[in-house]
Amino acid sequence: MRNRLLHEKKNQFTMNRTLTILAAAALVAVGCNNAPSDQTALTLKFADEHPSEVHVKIGKKDTTVAVGSNVVTVSVPVDVTVPSLVTAGESRCRFISDGTKVTLDFTGEKPTFVGSPKTLNGKMKDFQDWLADFGKRYHDALEAVENDATLTEEQKKEKSEAVSDPLYKEYVQYNKDVVAANPDNILGLSALQNIYYEMTPEELSAVLDTFSPEMQEQDFIKRRKQTIAAQIQTGEGKMFTDFEIETEPGKKEKLSDYVGKGKYMLVDFWASWCGPCKREIPNLKDIYNKYHGDQFDILSVAVWDEPQASIDTAKAYGIPWNHMINGQRIPTDLYGVDGIPHIILFGPDGKILKRDLRGDAIGEEIAKYVK
Repeated sequence: MRNRLLHEKKNQFTMNRTLTILAAAALVAVGCNNAPSDQTALTLKFADEHPSEVHVKIGKKDTTVAVGSNVVTVSVPVDVTVPSLVTAGESRCRFISDGTKVTLDFTGEKPTFVGSPKTLNGKMKDFQDWLADFGKRYHDALEAVENDATLTEEQKKEKSEAVSDPLYKEYVQYNKDVVAANPDNILGLSALQNIYYEMTPEELSAVLDTFSPEMQEQDFIKRRKQTIAAQIQTGEGKMFTDFEIETEPGKKEKLSDYVGKGKYMLVDFWASWCGPCKREIPNLKDIYNKYHGDQFDILSVAVWDEPQASIDTAKAYGIPWNHMINGQRIPTDLYGVDGIPHIILFGPDGKILKRDLRGDAIGEEIAKYVK
């Protein structure tokens, strides 16, 4: 599976990749000290003006704690398999409930912490510090290219890619190392969430299997395994999997109404709210105008969207090909689609020829079959 951050190199590869890195770097971890126990001891420090209560969330368990003074102590159960969070008014601070003493200081502009590098929370701090530093290095490197007045716009794009690629490889490898070192806790899963889209279904499946039995119960791992199974079942070289959608009350359509009917079919899973989906439409129009005929056609399938919004957007963009609306999760669950647009080329007999096509690669792939 190609790196989805490289799908839009011409106009967005820098922005998308930067957003991913900065989003990961924006997380805040807390530290702790002393030996682990069966409870995590939280000490929360506040200024004279403080909220009347805070929320301590361990995974899905949310506990409200009254704040009656500047210092509050509370014990919470240990669970290193889930993210933990303290919310105090507008301030939020993440930590891992690892059975050590954790001190959070909310007296300043941003929450601060006291921690030991030898604990799991210490590892989390190192992880977040690395991400923050990397995000700055990445941003500064691309900004230097953007501000280079000696380069043309095309040269900037090329140089940005040349600068970005090795840095991003460093980012991926670092997260892989964190995953490998933490198969039994949420830190490993957090790192995997930064890079899982880089992996083929088979590669990701192998990594998921390295996590401990306790981690296997996490929703993310369960969902990814379901998605992987669907992706493998509908992989390139497999026959299409049919589905039926109620496109309007009393009217149903099937994928087989269009696919497997003797034409090469390009099927675009999209939504009206999806910016990249809409940016792909002009490219699809060019392809349609060039290849549409007895050998080739396009079908759009709206997913995760309000039906009327899909209809209005298709009309506004002047989409001339057939489109199915109100797909919701039916097609995406069957095909293991976890991001849109997701564009698949089917052969005349319904065989899946290529998945996850974007940009110039769409026309290049179709040209292999349709003249």
